[in-house]
Amino acid sequence: MATVHVPFTSTPHAAALARILHVTQQAWGLKPRKDRLQSPVPAPAGTDMPSRPPPLSRRARLARAAARAFEAQVMAIRCRQVFVA
Repeated sequence: MATVHVPFTSTPHAAALARILHVTQQAWGLKPRKDRLQSPVPAPAGTDMPSRPPPLSRRARLARAAARAFEAQVMAIRCRQVFVA
């Protein structure tokens, strides 16, 4: 398993949670890699409104919601560590 530099890893538990979060985001494809980035499609001439991204599939929406929930749990644990410790 490759090592990853993870910020806010003051304790072994925080480091483990950060690694889990990183692996989860990578597995669900929530953080785009540099090689997968695409340039945005230019808007047609004469339009002032910004273009909206296409709607996400149900799986993508659920994956993002799960990642947000997991991040919230990690933040709650980190906050508890700060205030209890």
